[in-house]
Amino acid sequence: QEPRNAIDAPIVSMTTAAPAKQIEVCSSDAYHWPSLSVPRVCALSSSWDVAAAVVMYPLWQLKTNEQAGGASSTWQAVRSLIQQHGVLGLYRGASFATFALLPASCTYLLTYEWSKYRLGQ
Repeated sequence: QEPRNAIDAPIVSMTTAAPAKQIEVCSSDAYHWPSLSVPRVCALSSSWDVAAAVVMYPLWQLKTNEQAGGASSTWQAVRSLIQQHGVLGLYRGASFATFALLPASCTYLLTYEWSKYRLGQ
């Protein structure tokens, strides 16, 4: 007798699935340690660090000034900083902080890639 609806259908027909496809992640050897270009990796890492600093440094500067200066609100800290140092005051010290971290960032990324390659062997 034919099932009248999905509830009456046998369980086997409801659980039949298509064969699973194998997913290959990063199958190319170009993404593994021996073939990585160290200068290119460092340049890309540094570029992303500088981009992040351009966006985030004003927030870090405001947080620090608000904590150290005892401003009662964030807007008061913004007004005070802009009155004292102008809009560029939001980036005061950014170049030193960013360029001091670039070697550490590059070293971190290269150490991570090398470790991932070595431990995966």
